[in-house]
Amino acid sequence: MGYPVVLSIAEWPVLVVGGGRVGERRVEGLLAAGARMHLVAPDVTEGLATLITAGHVVHDARRFEEDDLQGIRLVVIATPDEATNLSIADMARRRGILVNDAVESERGDIVVPAIHRIGRVSIAVATEGASPSFARRIRDDVAAHIGPVYGLAAETLRSLRALIHAAVPLERRAALMAHFAALPIEDLAAMRVVDQENAIEEWLEEDVAQRHGRDERTTVHRRAASRRTPLALAQTRLVAAALARARVATSIVEITARADRFLDRSLTSMGSGVFVTELETALREGRADYAVHSCKDLPSRLPDDMRIAAIMPRADPCDVLCSYRYDGLAALPLGARVGTSSPRRRAQLANLRPDLLIEELRGSVNTRLQRLADGAFDAVLLAAAGLARLGLSVPYMERLDPDLCIPAVAQGALAIEVRSADVEWAGQVRHLLNDPSSELAVVAERAFLAEVRGGCHAPVAAYAAIETGARGGSLRLRAMIASLDGARICRGEASCTFDGSVTAEGLDPLLGDAIACGTALAQRLLDDGGRLLLAEQETPLPLQGRRLLLGRTQERPSRIAAALREIGAEVVEVSARQPASPSMYDLDSFDAILIPSSAAAQVLAAALAPTLLGDTPAVVIAMGAESAAAASAAGLIPHRVAADPSIGAFVQAVTHALLEHAI
Repeated sequence: MGYPVVLSIAEWPVLVVGGGRVGERRVEGLLAAGARMHLVAPDVTEGLATLITAGHVVHDARRFEEDDLQGIRLVVIATPDEATNLSIADMARRRGILVNDAVESERGDIVVPAIHRIGRVSIAVATEGASPSFARRIRDDVAAHIGPVYGLAAETLRSLRALIHAAVPLERRAALMAHFAALPIEDLAAMRVVDQENAIEEWLEEDVAQRHGRDERTTVHRRAASRRTPLALAQTRLVAAALARARVATSIVEITARADRFLDRSLTSMGSGVFVTELETALREGRADYAVHSCKDLPSRLPDDMRIAAIMPRADPCDVLCSYRYDGLAALPLGARVGTSSPRRRAQLANLRPDLLIEELRGSVNTRLQRLADGAFDAVLLAAAGLARLGLSVPYMERLDPDLCIPAVAQGALAIEVRSADVEWAGQVRHLLNDPSSELAVVAERAFLAEVRGGCHAPVAAYAAIETGARGGSLRLRAMIASLDGARICRGEASCTFDGSVTAEGLDPLLGDAIACGTALAQRLLDDGGRLLLAEQETPLPLQGRRLLLGRTQERPSRIAAALREIGAEVVEVSARQPASPSMYDLDSFDAILIPSSAAAQVLAAALAPTLLGDTPAVVIAMGAESAAAASAAGLIPHRVAADPSIGAFVQAVTHALLEHAI
């Protein structure tokens, strides 16, 4: 008696041996499930020939060889030869590969049922091998009564599940999903997203009212800014779910970061904070109350008006070598192609294996794995934490020991960023979400990065491990600074000890020790040759290190800000939608105040009025005569005016003004 399961085989490498009608049916079903098909058979049916010609199936017109099992996760045996089938099944099992014997199902590990699919609904019928044709008859009878509306209802429930995970405490999710699953199919199929959100809120209010009384029905609502990528959204939902347990519901504001729009350009060319700026703009403009970042993406210095409120419990910080053909770094052949977008990974990998061909690979985790599956690379390097959060895997995954390949600063940790002015909210987030041990390790690593003054795209790495025992604990910090080609690497480590365990109450003095540890190790590595390595690879952009304050009046992303960031500037945007909060703008920290329009002059004047008591230390630059007149009237006297009111002329004027002034 079998135990029915649903096995997701999307992107699995599957081998079918045998090109007859049985093999054809198996190939068609496996392709529908998203498998990557390899067919071995001297002769094939007309239907299989069509699939091969269309490029859906890789075909070897010969008899089976044992090497055909290399990298395969499932083998389907469909030859008319009994001895061949037995031999293939035996070889596959010795390698740990699942077997489906299409000729004699009881000899296999899995039985392929007759399937009726409606969208995301799959109805499988099996007769334990007694009669596949009878299973197909039952499937057809079911299909006559289960129509497309069920597929639409399943899509609604999928959407509801994501919303519930983001906004509902863990212990109430099952009851809420059961409530929705019991609704009439037609009602589910017709439910829009806004209807789903309203239905969840109504159920939560009624649920709380029934369990605790009407006076406890209130739920705090917050908005989270997140990049519009699968990993970023998954991470934001993790944070939202943790807040939901404290009755803080979250709606997610999805933002496409500049780096996600231009996948053909290297991250290094876009400057530091490339994944962060747009989310911070959403916070400044009041469109979001917090932002969730992969902490490794944060620059070592945050803007004055932003702060990290909490560090979530850290996931596995290590890198993973992923491949469909090779089981680890040592197994990669000479000249193998490896994909990564990280100079840190590139440098350390080149140091370990100078023979490898390491190439730029951008995009989401799913996109990178798809490029790997398509054969563009022999292996790719990815973060273990990202793979785990997305539930993704490939046949071969080697976790690289941190002594072999030191992780990026704060890799595996999630940071929750809020406005500095939101003191009460920041304290609440810290109390609910902060993990003391993770914060201690991340603070040590970021202190190292800040002292080195490397961004997240420099070949710099640091990893702190916290160990605690009955008599106390210790922090061990490993770090490196490398040349881009990996030929030279400065490595070192430092440690500090402390009494007792790491707790929220006793964390503050430990943080000071962690910062000192990271700073001291950075100074030592810089003195030991790291400073020279970094200097050799510096190609500073014209406005690298410059901090600019820009007035903004339009809803769409500022093209001026984008152009200035392209040449290295850090741009803080002030918009009409953002409540005036002058305390967040320390004018001493800005090199220039930029006024691209008359309306922008008014926006800046309103936001900065209490601080404009005398001459501003920043250079004021206006775009055209009208903008200059409006700026002067508002008390912002321009030092430079771009005569031509175009974006190109304005950016050029800003660049010249900053390079000419000794600021």
